[in-house]
Amino acid sequence: MKEIHQLLAGASVGDAITNYALEIKDILTSLDIQSKIFAPFHHTSPELRDEILPASENLSLINNKDATLIYHFSIGSGLTKYFIDTPARKILCYHNITPEKYLQSISSKRANTLREGREELKKLKSVPDISLAVSSFNASEMENFGFQNVGVIPLTINTSYLKTEPSRSIIRKTSDSFTNILFVGRVSPNKKLEDVIKVFYYYNKTINPSSRLIFVGSYVGMEKYYTYLKSLASEMGLQNVIFTGHVSLEDLLGYYSSSSLFLCMSEHEGVCIPLIECMFFKKPVFALARAAVPETLGNTGVLIKNKNFREIAELIDIVMNDSNLLNGIVESQNKRVKDFHQDILKEKLKAVLGL
Repeated sequence: MKEIHQLLAGASVGDAITNYALEIKDILTSLDIQSKIFAPFHHTSPELRDEILPASENLSLINNKDATLIYHFSIGSGLTKYFIDTPARKILCYHNITPEKYLQSISSKRANTLREGREELKKLKSVPDISLAVSSFNASEMENFGFQNVGVIPLTINTSYLKTEPSRSIIRKTSDSFTNILFVGRVSPNKKLEDVIKVFYYYNKTINPSSRLIFVGSYVGMEKYYTYLKSLASEMGLQNVIFTGHVSLEDLLGYYSSSSLFLCMSEHEGVCIPLIECMFFKKPVFALARAAVPETLGNTGVLIKNKNFREIAELIDIVMNDSNLLNGIVESQNKRVKDFHQDILKEKLKAVLGL
């Protein structure tokens, strides 16, 4: 039986890379291929330890030339040396690393980790037998680092989790006459949440006072940035800016269900899964056209070219009050979501791996 295993720097519940690896494992298993996932024990959520094996204790199991090892790279890790040294066929799958400049003033330690990860990636350019990226944006970065013949394999999502019953309490709290502007993602400087707040300022103060802004995502490790954002909202006199922190899946789906629109001003995304999730919930997406965001949205949503916060607020108002325009945007998004179905990943995997 063929062996195709995967290596992760860490694994956590709800993490896009972890979910992607689990999807790949399911696909490989369905093809009668032996497949396991390895990650450092101390970087694996307790809930996943039945599915993700401790790397240090098990890597010897695939230390043979007949196995294939897929290394999902998104940060520097001690596992990189193992990937270099193993006699197994090597596949590197790059998920992007946030540029250090965004974290330098928030956490020099975190910025150094990101810089080291990027330097580590550069050293791998001649190591893999196959080099892959989950978006063309990521592939172009690899090519700039000297990787050759980089293939793109989509970061698809299994939408079954999005069909979980949403939190009724969240829906009750947020389903009123207010327009709910939503952003989902880690509270991190590259996502430019201050720009979302600035757009909301003009929308709330000059267009629609019956509106609220909801940020759903963890700010653990980003407390300095979180405090700055809270202070900014307070200085602007904004009352309806909510930071939920990390939430359960049911609560997340509750916020998606009751949202009016999704606003993303992020400057750096390797894919941005929340854009796909929001399209699944048939909510219009307004997003800054930077990094991989235009690629993820395709020819859908509302792509923002320039950072004129007042004009963006006015654009939101125009779209939300034109039913024909709004319905057209949502309809095109519905079609785009189908491009991220896991069946596409299965066919891509089979082609890449020669199955």
